[in-house]
Amino acid sequence: MKLTEQGVSRELARVGLPVSIYTEWYWKCDLHNLLRFLSLRMDPHAQEEIQAYARAMHALVQPIVPITLEAWRDYAFESLRLTRLEVEAVRSLASGGSGTIQTENKREQAEWAAKREHLGL
Repeated sequence: MKLTEQGVSRELARVGLPVSIYTEWYWKCDLHNLLRFLSLRMDPHAQEEIQAYARAMHALVQPIVPITLEAWRDYAFESLRLTRLEVEAVRSLASGGSGTIQTENKREQAEWAAKREHLGL
């Protein structure tokens, strides 16, 4: 007798299925939220398994919206955001100053150091 006929939920009834049987599903998502997902999941800090999944999704979407993905890479994924304090530090560098960030916060200092390294400053 089927487990679902005995009142077991579908999610729990699937536990007894062999590993070789997978669930197939369809989902939809707007492009904005897909790009947000890719930004988070293709980040080097994400777990490798979800990075692989996101790269596969990226590969599927690439032929459909290539110009959008190029713009996303240029302006979001491979771009760099600077805080107000970081902009002031860049201005300090440009005018011959030290380029140090004016904060005692260790996290902000570490983030600025990483951004400086990324920029080659």
